[in-house]
Amino acid sequence: MSLEKQPPRCGGDPNLKEETIELISDCDILLVSQIGPGAQKKLINRGVRPLIMPVFIEDALEKLYSVLQNG
Repeated sequence: MSLEKQPPRCGGDPNLKEETIELISDCDILLVSQIGPGAQKKLINRGVRPLIMPVFIEDALEKLYSVLQNG
């Protein structure tokens, strides 16, 4: 019997996405390094604003903190 490896589907499991969005739907902002347009739209529709910062998390948090401190 031959087992073929299946490549991951583009976009992943839709049920997992919905469960994840439900879990974070009480957040106002979601800090991400990248996000696809479908996930971005779903988050925005649930009132979560994705903040895209394609840098290391430490750098992103420092920048975010600075912006929030300076208004």
